[in-house]
Amino acid sequence: MKKVGNILWGIVFIVIGIIFGLNAMGITDIDIFFRGWWTLFIIIPSFIELFRSTNKMWSFIWLSIGIMLLLCAQNILSFKLISKLIFPFILVMIGISLIFKDTFNKKITEKIK
Repeated sequence: MKKVGNILWGIVFIVIGIIFGLNAMGITDIDIFFRGWWTLFIIIPSFIELFRSTNKMWSFIWLSIGIMLLLCAQNILSFKLISKLIFPFILVMIGISLIFKDTFNKKITEKIK
């Protein structure tokens, strides 16, 4: 699984490098510093961790929070609404993971054997 993370991080750096290179040559004018660009520091590692770890609950929670913050920064959702819903969302996700924990772990162990 470690190779999947390396491949995903490699793709991220390649895409960013190509964007910077095309911008430097004047071929494109892509601005990677859009409103809410800082949320990518939450979204990208969480997305990659979904493929790497066996306990995906926290990766999914952080990925969801990052996406919600990005949508707020883009004025699609309101920060006020998200700030009220983050804690209940986390509680629901923890509850779901506790209910299905044995199911997911059983499937993973069966695939390994």
